[in-house]
Amino acid sequence: MFEYIFEGEPSYLDFTDKELSTVEEKLGVKLPETYIKLMKIHNGGELAYNTLKISGEEVIIDELEGIALNEGIGNSNYLVEEWELDKGFVVFAGDGNYWLVFDYRNYTGNDPAVFYIEEDGGKPKKVAKNFKEFVKKLQEPEEIDFEEEDDEDDHIYTKEEFEKLMEKGKSYVDIANCFDQFAEEKGDLEWFIKMALRGIDKKHLDTLSWTIGESVLMKLKNDAGEDWPTEELNELAEKLINFKDTDGLLDSYTAKFGRKLQNKLNRKK
Repeated sequence: MFEYIFEGEPSYLDFTDKELSTVEEKLGVKLPETYIKLMKIHNGGELAYNTLKISGEEVIIDELEGIALNEGIGNSNYLVEEWELDKGFVVFAGDGNYWLVFDYRNYTGNDPAVFYIEEDGGKPKKVAKNFKEFVKKLQEPEEIDFEEEDDEDDHIYTKEEFEKLMEKGKSYVDIANCFDQFAEEKGDLEWFIKMALRGIDKKHLDTLSWTIGESVLMKLKNDAGEDWPTEELNELAEKLINFKDTDGLLDSYTAKFGRKLQNKLNRKK
């Protein structure tokens, strides 16, 4: 099968045939058989084969959505309405900058074509006649050889600096760099999660919630063998899922990190 395209753990828990039927009923379609078989092996997640060539240009596809009722592909109806996509599209990848969809607009079978939709709302582009052909087109990213750079100017933050920056709450760049740095370091997990809980409330720092969600998942991956502060992590997951921006609107991209965190916690039990 095509499970080789994924990197890391599935984003969503395993599903039963009954749950699959409920998702399909909600969407009003029969999902592609190849997609279902792949999701039974690896239910969504980040891609290792993440490069797709469209009209001669390379597009990076971060991850595929798995099968779940109120998240993953089960969230498609909401996304179609929220982003004013054509009715009949079923979203299985994307974050607002792009969308990948199954095209059921004038189709009632279970092997629909795959279309790509750009951020600017341009005309949807057909990229594969079905999901199987789409997966075959995914490629590994080309390795880039970077020349060694002078790292003398790269600042290494201390915990004390991080806490002071967080207290002031003014520099998005410094705070984001701190989350990235400490996520890569092992240890101090409980302290790191407390910093994440402090940071998630600083809504004036645009997209910091994305950095927090991503860095926490990375930190848990690096500290997989440690005791996790479950209560604090559950609190953070809820805050990410229900995060609202400065305009009071739910942020679906931040919520995605929260759902991934919840799934990790469920597997840890």
